[in-house]
Amino acid sequence: MAASNGQVTKVALKFQRDARQVAGLATLGAIGLFVAIALGATIVAGWQGEWTKGLASANQVALFTLWQALLSLLLSLCLAVPVALALDNLPSFFGRRLILLIFTIPLALPVIVAIMALLALLGRNGMMSQISQILGLEWKPDIYGLKGILIAHAFFNMPLAVRIILQRFQAIPPEQWKLAESLQFNAWHRFRTLHVAALHALLPGLSGLIFLLCVGSYSIILVLGGGPKTTTLQVAIYQAMSFDFDLARAAMLTLVQLTITVTLLLALPNLPIIHLHNQLGTRRYHHITALIKKISALVIALGGTFVALPLVTVIVAGLNTNHRKLLSDPHLWQALATSATIGLMSALLAVSAAWALSAASYSYEKTRTSIAPALLRSVPLALLAIPSLVLGVGWFLFVMKTGLPLTIAPVLIVLANAMMALPFAMQIIQPHLREHFYTNDRLASSLGLRGSTRFWLVDLPIMRRALITAGLFAFALSLGDLGVVTLFGTDQIVTLPALIFQKMGSYRSNDAAGLALYLAFLTGLITHLALKAERNDRT
Repeated sequence: MAASNGQVTKVALKFQRDARQVAGLATLGAIGLFVAIALGATIVAGWQGEWTKGLASANQVALFTLWQALLSLLLSLCLAVPVALALDNLPSFFGRRLILLIFTIPLALPVIVAIMALLALLGRNGMMSQISQILGLEWKPDIYGLKGILIAHAFFNMPLAVRIILQRFQAIPPEQWKLAESLQFNAWHRFRTLHVAALHALLPGLSGLIFLLCVGSYSIILVLGGGPKTTTLQVAIYQAMSFDFDLARAAMLTLVQLTITVTLLLALPNLPIIHLHNQLGTRRYHHITALIKKISALVIALGGTFVALPLVTVIVAGLNTNHRKLLSDPHLWQALATSATIGLMSALLAVSAAWALSAASYSYEKTRTSIAPALLRSVPLALLAIPSLVLGVGWFLFVMKTGLPLTIAPVLIVLANAMMALPFAMQIIQPHLREHFYTNDRLASSLGLRGSTRFWLVDLPIMRRALITAGLFAFALSLGDLGVVTLFGTDQIVTLPALIFQKMGSYRSNDAAGLALYLAFLTGLITHLALKAERNDRT
């Protein structure tokens, strides 16, 4: 009888493993088909253009794209390393939790809100300009152009780098600190021996990640670029599509963009993973001099001010808006409903696809003869290499060539946003799903639980918090995205970020600031709920 039950369990496990593999491969095929159609349409359209002339013009844009990304990387790291080192030197102080929270906000802040924050602070009529007038100075800050791009990229990437570097510093074993103290290392020796070794292992992957983010930057250059001399590939693609309607040029620029991002991703070492929960520091077995403490406190204060001041400024600017008028505008509620619908659909698709791919990857772990495991593992990296705007351009070209109705635009926006969120959803879901399957698969099969019954009774209760966390992060990403909607947006398809962009373009900065405040509040609330779910899941 026991042998019979064991045989039934083995059969059930095999059936379950096969079902997961089929679902994962079907999901992989759907993603591949979506991407292949976009890339195929782009290649066909680009092939029909004037390659010599097109590549000559794309060459200048590509060089500036790489140049601004390099400068942004250097600025971000030059700011981040001292701040992370200072936070590591002061593992416990009043306000540390608040500082780490401030460094977390830009990671979830919609790009259009951050742009509004920088304009409210450093724009021609921003807070710094008003202060200079009060002091009788003639200084008029100008944030447009390369300097604005660098400041905006540093605003986003410096906190990201601080969190990742600090994670690495906190991972230095306490035994090494004990040994350094026993050898009577001073501050310089500790930095050279412990911190530099940690940075040496981390900086290649971190630098590649930041560089890739800056190369793929779109909204920042679209708003703050200031002219043709400061145009990157993605903005040039948008201009070719929206203003010139030069589909061949847009296709060639898209191929150049894709070539650069894929090459970068293949050349990069392992990308670092960031955990968003606050790090409160670990015990240190060494003495820090009073001078080091003062310098560290000053560096932390300057870094925190660099991030917090634009946020405070945009909040003040948003509060000074005529909210009664703004809230009575039907366009706001239409844009909010559109953003919420697109975000919800994108999050559901991203979480479902992440589940299917993660489950299939687990089922294929012991399979060495199939290429399926490598393909499943490569999905997140492949999607990181293909910006959502590139997918949008490809599908726009496909729709124009095939004569499909533009009424499918909302579907394409949802799919593109789901692709953008899928790598992050997989990062959250995959480790929890592997642990759950490893622990509970055999028991569930022996009890005869399979299919939807098992999902509702076993899988969902155990995976609920991870699914909620991934879904909320995907929803927040989609809610604040200003990418594909700039190509497919119409009077009926206007998201909240697109509405803010419209208000900025029509010089209604007060309304734009109020809308930015609403969007920041919504994404902040969603991110807070996601972080809370993540913390509860870890405990």
